[in-house]
Amino acid sequence: MKNRVFKLWSFLFATNVIIFLTILSFISAGAIDEGTTDADLITRTFAALFTLFRFPSLTLFDDYINGSRFFIGLFINCIFYGILIERIIAFIKNK
Repeated sequence: MKNRVFKLWSFLFATNVIIFLTILSFISAGAIDEGTTDADLITRTFAALFTLFRFPSLTLFDDYINGSRFFIGLFINCIFYGILIERIIAFIKNK
């Protein structure tokens, strides 16, 4: 069995990319909801991705999340996806 070490830099890079994509999708979803954009293909795609980025904490605990907890939940999701991506990368490299 090979040594599967947690790579901090892979995790940080993946988490930062997910945070950036979450911010873009949050802004896109807000712009479409408010009707302030013409909703081209890229904007609609990012707005649709917001459903993915809000899972699992905001989807599962929607009744308990309001105000600043919303952004804390988004951050927890970004960390979750960062860990998941880092583990997938480590698994693929060890194959």
